[in-house]
Parts: sequence; structure tokens; C-alpha cells
Amino acid sequence: MTGAELYLLRKRLRAAGFRTFQFSYQSRTENPDKNCERLAAFLENMPGDRVHLVGHSLGGVLMLNLLERYQPVRVGRVVCLVPPLKGSIAAQAPPLSFFGNRLLGSSAAYFVREKGVAPRSVYQQVGVIAGNLSLGVGRFVGDVLYPNDGTIAVKETELQGIKDHIVLHVSHFSVLVSRAAANQVLHFLRFGSFFHESSDSLTN
Repeated sequence: MTGAELYLLRKRLRAAGFRTFQFSYQSRTENPDKNCERLAAFLENMPGDRVHLVGHSLGGVLMLNLLERYQPVRVGRVVCLVPPLKGSIAAQAPPLSFFGNRLLGSSAAYFVREKGVAPRSVYQQVGVIAGNLSLGVGRFVGDVLYPNDGTIAVKETELQGIKDHIVLHVSHFSVLVSRAAANQVLHFLRFGSFFHESSDSLTN
């Protein structure tokens, strides 16, 4: 992942009036603590009095790790897209564990298989979007939990202490281009909650 996969979401956020800045990190060659430190330094150079955060998959875990370790006062609302907050059963399965180590390096060992994220009160402005469209390598792992987004189970995205949680009909990667997901991100950034009443009618 280079950050280019979030281009369409950034474009939609800009069209809605938000300024966007991209943070990229090395999941394979740098350990999660170092990436968290780099994210904290990145935020120090952001303009404005308040900075919202939006991250995909392990990026969501990284953001919550930032909140726990640094509790930055300038951070406003945080949206995590399909994050493995409770680890990932799929990543522990033998067919995927080898490739997970190769693709994610130390981040896979630290977040996906061993630790997960502990509940904290600092997550009160955090919203989580999960997916239930099971398209991805995880669907071929026998003991993966359902429903899931093809990689991460919905239950693995739930965490005590977060402000709001919603499940959309998206996969682990289609969430990045989903208009429904973008609309929910915008709603949470503006109001601090997702639009549950009509989420089923939003266009993917």
C-alpha cells in the first residue's frame, strides 16, 4: 500500500470541504512503535487547530495506538475502515501466516496475530466501519468468523469504548472506493456518529 489506494476517498473528502494530507508508513521494515512515533511527528506539522484521522485496515490500528500512547490534543474524530482491532483469525491460519509475514513484516506479528487493541477511554471519538462482503483471501480459510469482509471478521473490528460502529456491504478493499463508506466517513467527521437509519440505502 502506497497511499494511492485512498485517492478516491481523499477526493470525496476534499469535495466536501476538508483539506487532506496523506501519511504513509513502512509496515514491513519499521516496527509499529516507530510508525506511531512518526505519525505523531507528522501531526505536529499539520495546519489548523483540529485534525481528523481516517485510516484503512492496519492504519486504523496505528491510529488507535497513537491515541493510547500520545493522546494528542489536536486530534478530533477518527474513522477506522475495516481494522483488525481484535487481531485476525484469518492471518493466523497456516495458508496465510507465511504470506502475512512476507507482506506486513513486524506489523503483522505485532498487530494482526498477537496483540490486537485494548479498550481505552481515549477512543470515545472513534468510529469503525466494518464490511460483510466476503470477497478476499480470508474466505478460503476454514475457521474465519462470519460475517466478514473477505479478510477481517466483523467481530474483529468491534472494540469496547469506541463511539460508533457500522457494518456496510463492502469488502476489505472495496470499502476504499465505496460511496456509501465515503458518505459514512463524512457523516462521522461532521457529527461524531454514523447515519444508521438510512445506511442500507446509501449507494456503494
